[in-house]
Amino acid sequence: GDVTIPATLSGLTVTGIGTNAFYQQTNVTSITLPDGITNIGASAFSRCYRLSSITLSGGLADIGSNAFFYGTNLTSITVPSGITHINSGVFQRCINLKNVNLSDGLTDIEDGAFLYCCNLTNVSLPSSTTKIGNYAFALCTNLTGITFGNGINSIGKYAFYLCQSLTNVSL
Repeated sequence: GDVTIPATLSGLTVTGIGTNAFYQQTNVTSITLPDGITNIGASAFSRCYRLSSITLSGGLADIGSNAFFYGTNLTSITVPSGITHINSGVFQRCINLKNVNLSDGLTDIEDGAFLYCCNLTNVSLPSSTTKIGNYAFALCTNLTGITFGNGINSIGKYAFYLCQSLTNVSL
């Protein structure tokens, strides 16, 4: 079902979602986070197979590794401007993810961040992005286009491995 994280709990401000907090909670379909959330822990929503909707708060500064791993029903995500790097495996195996909106300020995309997001079709990197890690977009079999901002200076090995539909690369 729908999960709404409160802004306060027992009089205390809620600022983060802990590691493995919702790990494998297969009935969760949507998450609403308050603006005060600054951190999502590693694997916090990993294997929430039915999760189809999450709005990331504007104050978010860190998303832990594998936070949405195997979020197979996520179709769209907007990464807010407070995120400077996307940790390893954050969206790995989000097989129905089609749209990713990356905000200016993002400097690096770590290893396997979008590995096996096989329905992702187009990615536009902001000019602030300088690094793409190993296997970052590997096995994104429907990825047809990627636009690099002018800041890119490092692309890891196999970053676009088996992206056989990739036909449009803009530098």
